[in-house]
Amino acid sequence: MDQQGDNSAEMYEGLEPDFENMDDGLERDFNEMYDDLEVMNDATNKGGEAVMVDLTDVFSTGMMFDTRDDLLKWARNVGRPWKNPKPMRSTWSRKCECPFRLRGHAFLGRLSQEEKVVLGDMTKNMIKPRNTLMTIKDHNVTSLTTIKQVYNARQAYRSPLRGNRTEMQHLLTLMERDKYVYRYRKVEGSNELRDIFWTHPDAISLVNNFHIILILDSTYKTCRYRMPLFEIIGVTSTEMTFCVGFAYLQSERADNFTWALQMLKEQITGGEVEVIVTDRNLALTNAVEYVFPKAVNLLCLFHVCKNVKAKCKMTVFPKEKQMQIMEAWEALVYSYDETYQVQYDPRSIPLDCIHVWWTKLTFHDDGSGKPLKLSVKHEIEVIVKKFDKLDVPRKIALKGKLREITYPSTTSTCPPVDKVKTKDAPKKGKSKVSKRGKSTKRDPSWWKYVDASVRCSGTNACSTVTSNKVQQPRSSVKKLTPRPSVSKVQQPRVLIFKDWLPVEIQKFIDDIIDVGEDGNCGYHAVAALLGMGENFWAFIRQECVVELQEFMSHYEIIYGGQIFVQQLIHNVYVEHVATLDNWMTHPEMEYVIASKWDMG
Repeated sequence: MDQQGDNSAEMYEGLEPDFENMDDGLERDFNEMYDDLEVMNDATNKGGEAVMVDLTDVFSTGMMFDTRDDLLKWARNVGRPWKNPKPMRSTWSRKCECPFRLRGHAFLGRLSQEEKVVLGDMTKNMIKPRNTLMTIKDHNVTSLTTIKQVYNARQAYRSPLRGNRTEMQHLLTLMERDKYVYRYRKVEGSNELRDIFWTHPDAISLVNNFHIILILDSTYKTCRYRMPLFEIIGVTSTEMTFCVGFAYLQSERADNFTWALQMLKEQITGGEVEVIVTDRNLALTNAVEYVFPKAVNLLCLFHVCKNVKAKCKMTVFPKEKQMQIMEAWEALVYSYDETYQVQYDPRSIPLDCIHVWWTKLTFHDDGSGKPLKLSVKHEIEVIVKKFDKLDVPRKIALKGKLREITYPSTTSTCPPVDKVKTKDAPKKGKSKVSKRGKSTKRDPSWWKYVDASVRCSGTNACSTVTSNKVQQPRSSVKKLTPRPSVSKVQQPRVLIFKDWLPVEIQKFIDDIIDVGEDGNCGYHAVAALLGMGENFWAFIRQECVVELQEFMSHYEIIYGGQIFVQQLIHNVYVEHVATLDNWMTHPEMEYVIASKWDMG
């Protein structure tokens, strides 16, 4: 057994790894293979096909290793020259006196330190990015700055200002810094912002001195949250306007308007508001009536004139007659009395006859000229007593509310979800998002639709377009009419409800229109059959009233007395909602309509 063990030791004696001699033996093989690698890199850089190198022989050996570490050490030594066998492309370049100037690289459009200071000042003053870029290029004609770099620089300027604060935290911090008076409320059961109202102490002082007239309206454009900006304007005794306050509202509903007006009313302590001017927004009108019941609500003259002009465009032609009607309307609106004339009294007007608002030319904070002494000690004591009686969860909730009041920068209120994507340029090609989903504009007024849809020509004709696109004049070049295919041949129209009518009168029926059921269906049908559209039912009612009043003597003979005609006029006239008494009666109103539009 001992002899056999000695022979085994002699058999493995020559297989012990000798790392010193191994490196010398492999060096020649590695040099030859590295030469092959250089040839492979040259072929790849010259556009040739990649060369595959088989390294199986390099890692094949018959040696025995005592430990795993010895094996790994040998493998590392063998594989070190082949650590990154993937050939690299040559990316070096050299100057070759190219006559063309390099453009478009971001490095060339970088802003200098002076330009960054100018951009920061213009960003602070709410200057638009395109105007900022024009200013930079005016100062430096050779500037290659792009609009994208301006946007990036603006964002880099604003980021350190906000820091780690959220949008709401940053907004409330700025309002506290500039001493604004603000109130906001959240969506019930959520931290999402619902409405926010803010005003400045100087505006509060102004409105308490000049609180007689207020003008209320919402802006046409909204923000990315689709929240309309509600603006409140005051008027001084010298007919100068000033901003009283602003509010971002979740929607234009009576509840939102009521909340904003209540926040405004809390700031007005100098007297009662007497006149409020609005457009014909029913939700806003109802809110004004609820919050300011003693104030007189007037409609904006601008909106009234625009609606009258739109109505005139839809019903009166030619254009010369429209101009005459509008001139007469403006003379009526701007006249001082019913005589359309301004009568001057040569005598002086007594000062007692003039409203005190017109005689007020002084400005002060309050009647005594001293600030009011206010205290919150009682409220603090009540809060402390209430806090002691609450359990732990309710104490945490109350403490959180007080913390938001004391430290606005720590508020948990979050802005609403973005409804409009205002960043990034519009993508080319067809987009799945509609134009309405990308726009921050609200629905335009009715008179804007009329201006876009009505095209009055110089002759006695007026064409109405149902869509919001203006019709283009037809080309004078005559085109050959293509032969219609069998599938496009117009099929005879099937008149609905025709079988419901007696067979004797069916041959006299040309068309049947199914209109909406709102108590005005008969007048809807008349307006549609006259080519005006169903929405002109109010115009049909109005013309019927004019017809009955103008030829009352004739209709008294037909209907047997003045009382019946007066009752008919009362039934035709509708202010808001048509009841059963306001429905179209047969055959009385049929005779009136036939006489008015010559349908006999």
